[in-house]
Amino acid sequence: MGTKKWYELGEAANRNRLATIIIWLTFSAIIILAILYYQSSSEADTMKEIFTTLIPLFATWVGTVLAFYFGKENFDIATKRYNKIIDKLNPDVLDDINVTQIMISKQTMVYKNLKEIEGKKIQEIITFLSEVKKSRLPILNEGRIKYVIHKATFLDALNELDGTIPAAGYDLKSFLSNPKYQELASSFLTFDENIILEKIRLALSKNSKIKDVFIIDKNKNLVGWLTDTLILRYLSGGNETVDS
Repeated sequence: MGTKKWYELGEAANRNRLATIIIWLTFSAIIILAILYYQSSSEADTMKEIFTTLIPLFATWVGTVLAFYFGKENFDIATKRYNKIIDKLNPDVLDDINVTQIMISKQTMVYKNLKEIEGKKIQEIITFLSEVKKSRLPILNEGRIKYVIHKATFLDALNELDGTIPAAGYDLKSFLSNPKYQELASSFLTFDENIILEKIRLALSKNSKIKDVFIIDKNKNLVGWLTDTLILRYLSGGNETVDS
C-alpha cells in the first residue's frame, strides 16, 4: 500500500499536523524577529515596535493550541470517569457485589451501647462525635442495632428546646422520649450478610430519608454497616475517607 496523502489521514491526524505547523512557525518567527531586532541599528525603534506587537499574537496562537489539547485531555479523562460510574451503576455489575465487600465491619465501627450512653447528656455526645470526627452514632442493645443518630439531629434537638429542659441537662433518654426523634433514630434498614449491593441501592432509592443500612447475622447481631455516603462513593469509584 502507498503512503496516504495528508487529506486521507483523517480529522484527528490533520489537527495534530496543523498544531505542529503553527507551533513551529511561531517559534521560527520569534527567532527570526529576535535576530533582526538585535542586528538592526538604523531602524531599531521600528523593529522594537514590530517585535513587541507580534510577540503577544504568537503567544496567543501557542496558548490556543495548548489549551485545546489540554482541554481535550481533561474532557477525555472526565468522559472515562463518567463511563466508569455508569458501568458501576449497571444492575448486572451490582448483582455481583456482596455488601460484605464494602461495608464497615463492626470491629472498625465507632458505636456505643445503649446502657453505656442512655444517661449521657446530648452535648457530651456531640462533643464525642466531634472528637472522633464522625457525623453519626450507631447505638447497640445487647449486640443488636437499636438506633443510629446523626449529629445534625442532636443539634436540631438542642435548638428546638423550648426552655422547659435546660440544654446542659438534656440527655439521650429525654431525647428519645420525643416521638419525632425516636422515629428519626429508628430510621434505618437491616439486611442479612448475603444481600447484594443492588438490592440495597434499590431499597434506599425508594426512601430518601433512610441514610443507614446495617448488616446482621442469622441471630440478628450486628456485623457491619453501610452509610449512604459510603455507597455513593463506592459507586462513583472514589477513594475518599468515609465520614461515618
